[in-house]
Amino acid sequence: MNNTKKEIQQYLLSKEENFSKPVKRRKQQSKKRFPSHLEEFATYLEKSGYSEAGLLIRKRRVMMFFRELEKISNLKINCLEDCKGITETCLKKYETHLEYRYSLKEISARTVYGYISYVKLFLDYLYMRNIINFEYIIPRKFIVPPTRSNDFVDAKSIMTLFDSVLNRKSEIKYRNIAILLIILDTGCRPVEISSIKLNDLNLTEKTIIVYSFKSGQRKLTLTDGKIIPYLKMYLQIRKDFDSTSDYLFLNETGEGITSSSITNMIFKENLKAFGKGKVNAKALRHTYTTNAVENKNDLKEISAALGHKHLVSTMHYLHRSKQRLISNTLPYDPLIAALKEDNNAD
Repeated sequence: MNNTKKEIQQYLLSKEENFSKPVKRRKQQSKKRFPSHLEEFATYLEKSGYSEAGLLIRKRRVMMFFRELEKISNLKINCLEDCKGITETCLKKYETHLEYRYSLKEISARTVYGYISYVKLFLDYLYMRNIINFEYIIPRKFIVPPTRSNDFVDAKSIMTLFDSVLNRKSEIKYRNIAILLIILDTGCRPVEISSIKLNDLNLTEKTIIVYSFKSGQRKLTLTDGKIIPYLKMYLQIRKDFDSTSDYLFLNETGEGITSSSITNMIFKENLKAFGKGKVNAKALRHTYTTNAVENKNDLKEISAALGHKHLVSTMHYLHRSKQRLISNTLPYDPLIAALKEDNNAD
C-alpha cells in the first residue's frame, strides 16, 4: 500500500472520537429564491440538458453579473426588459473590472474565463429573445486553454487540512470532511459530487453513484471505511436543513451544493489551515490517481473509476507518477550517482 494512503488511514483511525460526539442542531434557513427572469433563463437551459445543480450555479453567476453592472454602470436589472440596457460599453467595463480583480490576484485567469463564459450564456439567451441586438464574443485574451497537471498532495498536508476542518465549531464540518474524503478516495470531480442524490448513496454496500455530462454515470465503491461514519454524521445534520431537495450534499440555504460551492468550500478550508490555497479538488483527484497507479492497480479499472473516456488520459498520470518517483529517488540513489560521475568523466 502506498505510504501516503496508509498514513491518512492511520490518521483517520486516530479520529474515532469524532464519531461519537453529539451533533448540534442547526437553525433553519429560508430557501433563496431567484427573480422570474432568471427562472425563465434556467427553464431555457434545462431544455438543453443542464442539471439542477448546473442551473443553480448559472443563475448565481448571472445574479453576480447584475450586481457588478449596478456598481460599474449604474444599471439596475429587476426584470427581463431591463436587460435591454446591457450594452457593449457595459460589457467592456465588466471585462475591465475582472481584469482589475485578476491584477490584484483576487481571482485566477481561469476564474475570469469562467465568469465571462456564464455571462456569455445569458447574453446568448438575450440575443435569441431579441432583447439585445448584438452577439457577444469572448475576447481572445480571456480564453484560457485547459491545463494538464499532476499535483500530488503529501499525507502531512492532507492531515493538516483535515485537522483544521475537524477543529471547526460548526457542525457543517462533517459535510466538508465527507466531501474531501470522497474526492480523495474515489477521484470524483466536484461536479460529480454535486450530482449525488440521497438514493445514490448505499451505506450498506458502501457505494455511490455519480454523474457528469463529460463521463456519464458510474458506480463507485468507498474503500475507506472511515468515510461512512462521517457521512452518517452529516446525514444527521442534513435532517435539520429546511430543504425538500433530494441531493445528498446541501448548501447552507438547503439547496443542492454546486461544484463551484465545493471548490469555494475547499479554498476557504485551505485559508484556515494554511493561510493560502494549497490543496484543491483537482490535486486530491490527482493524488488518488497517483496512489492508484503506484499501487499497481489495473489501468483500465483506474480509468473507468475516474470517468476517463480514453485510456491515454490515465496514461498521463502514469507518466507523471514515474517522473515524480524518479525525481524523489535519484538524488539519494548511490548507483545513479556513480553512473552520473562516469558519464561526466567521459
